[in-house]
Amino acid sequence: MKLSRLVWSLLVAGLSLSSVRTSHAEPKAEPGVLYRLIQGSTLTRQNGTAAADTAPLGGTFRLVRQISPLDWENYGVQALRLEAPNLVNGPVTVTGDGFYSRGGRFETTQQLTLHARIAGTAIELTSGAAPPAQDPVTLDLEVQGELKLPGGTERFSLRVVAVPELRRWHYRLLGPSSLLEDCPPCGRPSIPQPLRGDFDLVLIDENPLYSRYHLFEINLRAGFGDPVPYRLDGEGSYEIGGEVAIRQTLVLGLNLRTAFTNLFKTFTNAPTPVIGAFPVIGLHLDETEGKFALVYRLDVVASPWRELWFSTPWGMTSGNGTFKDPRISAGDLLADPGRIVKRNSELMGRLGLMPGFGDYDVDAFGIASGGQVLFSLGQPVFSETLGDLQAGDLLSDQGRVAQRNQDLTQAFGVQPPVPDLGLDAVQIGDNGVVLFSINQDAFSERLGVMLQHGDLLSSAGAVLKTNKELLGRFNPPKPGHDYGLDAVYVWPHGEVWFSVAEGFNDSALGPITDGDLLSDHGFIVFKNLELVGPFSPLEDLANFGLDGLFVITDTTPQPPAFRLLPATADRVTGDVSLRWEGTGRVFQVERITDLGGLWAPISHFGLGTEWTDLQAASRASQACYRIRQW
Repeated sequence: MKLSRLVWSLLVAGLSLSSVRTSHAEPKAEPGVLYRLIQGSTLTRQNGTAAADTAPLGGTFRLVRQISPLDWENYGVQALRLEAPNLVNGPVTVTGDGFYSRGGRFETTQQLTLHARIAGTAIELTSGAAPPAQDPVTLDLEVQGELKLPGGTERFSLRVVAVPELRRWHYRLLGPSSLLEDCPPCGRPSIPQPLRGDFDLVLIDENPLYSRYHLFEINLRAGFGDPVPYRLDGEGSYEIGGEVAIRQTLVLGLNLRTAFTNLFKTFTNAPTPVIGAFPVIGLHLDETEGKFALVYRLDVVASPWRELWFSTPWGMTSGNGTFKDPRISAGDLLADPGRIVKRNSELMGRLGLMPGFGDYDVDAFGIASGGQVLFSLGQPVFSETLGDLQAGDLLSDQGRVAQRNQDLTQAFGVQPPVPDLGLDAVQIGDNGVVLFSINQDAFSERLGVMLQHGDLLSSAGAVLKTNKELLGRFNPPKPGHDYGLDAVYVWPHGEVWFSVAEGFNDSALGPITDGDLLSDHGFIVFKNLELVGPFSPLEDLANFGLDGLFVITDTTPQPPAFRLLPATADRVTGDVSLRWEGTGRVFQVERITDLGGLWAPISHFGLGTEWTDLQAASRASQACYRIRQW
């Protein structure tokens, strides 16, 4: 998992930005273990004899281990920040610190005491000695306290149900996910609605047999239209493991909202086959409270990814109204939320190509260390600075030839003179190995096999997967035919996402185009029009193609630390400019203005190594920043 690193702390002091301080020392790990409140946590407020006001409670705190006797575990409570925003009489925020202990020589008990502040007033909230929780991982206690006010006594009761956050992954739902609203006795056809959305998967417990997770911030939508017919949000739990066979249990507690209803539903998986292998989560879920005449069912297929970058061989005109120039060329690097990561002109700008020829076709791209984009062209060109460039050469947006096509294929022992075999798909490995496909077939003297244009090759001289193996779980009309390989991403767990150069009609899935994103697990990750949908293309095309792919995921190894450059602050505008040099491929800036709060991203995922926080001083008197890299 790609964990956040606090690599840069910058303090903006006062509206005049009178001082800016940066730290270049190796960051220290935050103390203790972060705990996050889950469903079931509530805050109850009662003023005098008035009716009690109760609402859900959320937030975080840290437990820091302290020196304890042998039969006790003592912890300090730090960075406490709990919020109940939906109370009838106004939101309540609880901050402070405290003490938690559990154990006992003869009888095991637990106790939580909070030295808190509510609306600026100090209050002590305590549970007293309480029985131990049934689940040793989950902290479950009720603390109570009183505030003495001029008008009487205000009583507070907090039900604190919290789990530790050991690691976190961001998940997004994929193509096969769906919601089904079924009426068994009606006899009407039940049509699955496409289900999309995301959630965070948090590891809370791990042992040699089982791993347990909690799902936070579930935000799903189902169906077509604006607004979508169904919205689902809530939390859940997930467990995977077993002594003999791997078993998975997923339980979701979701608020299901339509234009006419707002229902709480619990879903859990039936003993049916799963799709893929962890970290892919692929399960069929049934509603546990289903009525005879109305039952909801979910098919959930999710992978740990944050954003998907791609390019298309056909340009489009964006109708989403977010671009000054709505024309998107075939060589632009795009992000699936509907953002342009890098224009074709920016990729080509340092290659010394003759001006006036418009955009050049980009046939493949990959992201390398430091946010460098490596790519190939759809045709040979002449560079005034680099000379002749082959269509299969791997070029850099920094203005150099990263590798000649013959260098990529050298380990295969293609009989000389080795031609330019083209470059149709590219992924840059951490170890310098390049995964790729070629445009034309060639015979490998070293391996004694024909290299086909749909095979996934390695610059180390290996055929990682043939085109037949990539399509092994699909049902094309000509099983022995090579359908090509136009885009590829190989996951750390071995799954391959890819597109083909030639579409076909699958006997089970229906038409598959050369722009659809596929998984070698045998399903369509995204149809092409869904992938480009956030750009709202004005062209009436059924398919814009797919010839480049990169996935931002928390499952890739953490890049090494990077070097910070001096920050600058503009005293007039209040802008704060951050700069760094890193070995990550993608970067994001996060900011915090309250040390008891949570970090929040303030930039998109990007390739650059600088960011300006516009008018930072006008929003807060102080702020700390950190850079995340993938």
